[in-house]
Order: sequence, then structure tokens, then C-alpha cells
Amino acid sequence: MAQQLYFEDVNEGDEIPELVKKLTKKNLVVYAVTAGDLYELHYDKDTATAQGFKDVIVQGRLKSALLAQAVTDWIGDGGSVRKLTCNNRGADYPGDEFTVKGKVLKKFQENGENLVELDLFGENPEGNKTTFGKAVVALPGKV
Repeated sequence: MAQQLYFEDVNEGDEIPELVKKLTKKNLVVYAVTAGDLYELHYDKDTATAQGFKDVIVQGRLKSALLAQAVTDWIGDGGSVRKLTCNNRGADYPGDEFTVKGKVLKKFQENGENLVELDLFGENPEGNKTTFGKAVVALPGKV
């Protein structure tokens, strides 16, 4: 269980803890079946190479889920995600590490909630950003 993060402890410019995942082809197949995303590009190498990729690629929705996991791990059980967007701009491959990083852009109060806006991205082992996202989370106050 993650330690609870409080609004008062967050500052603009803070970085969230990195989430590093090394996904296997089996992870891609399990995700494909559970999410109903059975596009062959994610589990059939012949299909992937025919489309110009070196191997099957990690699903964009799986990478979006990893961005969400990094955020929820950071905020703790008392926080909640109000908004999460994700834009995939590059391929990631099974066997490689996918690292999620993020930074606090803004903290503010609105409609009685303590809100924090985050800039997120995922990168491959070469440090190339392949996935971009934004999130808004609500955090409890200490008082």
C-alpha cells in the first residue's frame, strides 16, 4: 500500500516516482484477451514486421494504464484521478523497459477540491519519449 500523499506536501515542479516495467509478450497477450484488443500487431510478429515494426508492439491502452498506475501509486488510497489523457507517439517492444515519469505542473483548489495537474510521459530504454499524458488528481488535505 502506498503512503498517503497530501495536498500540502505537493509543490509545483515536483517529480513523481518513476514506474519501470519490463513487459513480456505474454503480458501483451494477457492484456489483449482481457481488454478485448485482439489486433494481431500486438501478438503476431509477421503482422508487426509487415507494418514496418521490428517486433510486436505494446498496446497503447496498456501504456496508458501504466501512466495511470504511476499516478495512483503516487497519490495513495485517499487520492483520486479526476482526468487522465494519453497520446502514443512511438512504438515500445516487449522485453524492453518502459519507464513512466511525471512532474507537477500546477496545484489549485476548485469546487472545494485540492487538485494537482501532472505532465506525464513514458520512455523507452534509449530515453525516447513514446507516450505523453496529462492527469488531474484530487488529494486530501491534512486538516
